[in-house]
Amino acid sequence: MKKLLPLLVVLAISSLTGCSNESGHGNNAGNNLYNSMLNDSNSGNAVSASSRQDNAIEGAPTYEKIDYDFTKWDTTLVQNNYLSMESYPSNYVNKVVKIAGPFTPYESTNPNLCYPAIYLFDDATGCCAYCFEFLLYGVPVCSPSGGNGYPLVKENATIVGRFEKYLEGSSVYIHLVDAIWLK
Repeated sequence: MKKLLPLLVVLAISSLTGCSNESGHGNNAGNNLYNSMLNDSNSGNAVSASSRQDNAIEGAPTYEKIDYDFTKWDTTLVQNNYLSMESYPSNYVNKVVKIAGPFTPYESTNPNLCYPAIYLFDDATGCCAYCFEFLLYGVPVCSPSGGNGYPLVKENATIVGRFEKYLEGSSVYIHLVDAIWLK
């Protein structure tokens, strides 16, 4: 039991943070957008990825080896690996990660910016959504509604990129950089 207690504490604390409501990352924006996607799913508002043109950027990285493929795991493995990356980001720096899900950008306090993210899962309590931020190679940061080289809000997308951590104030965040959108 003594060995399980630290793990349970980490999981409990992590489940309370959700889709990051700390500085600049929106108050559970991912959760709110995901819930609205569920409500809109029958209204035809979601955009099919196959309806978009493939505009590959010259010089974009090609990832031959994927270290962590979230698209092949069940929800338990997705959640465990995400929480491990969030808790121990230094162990994953420069690893290649593949994610898939609906595009769910966090809204920023600056109305012209957002933090591009892919929705992955809800926490065990159903309170908060977990999303993985990413920055596409050669594309400026997205607009809050998507587009301009990023998927549209609610559009399913598969993203591959290099794992990095970054600081914003005193908070550490994780994201994928030099990412490519597999269309």
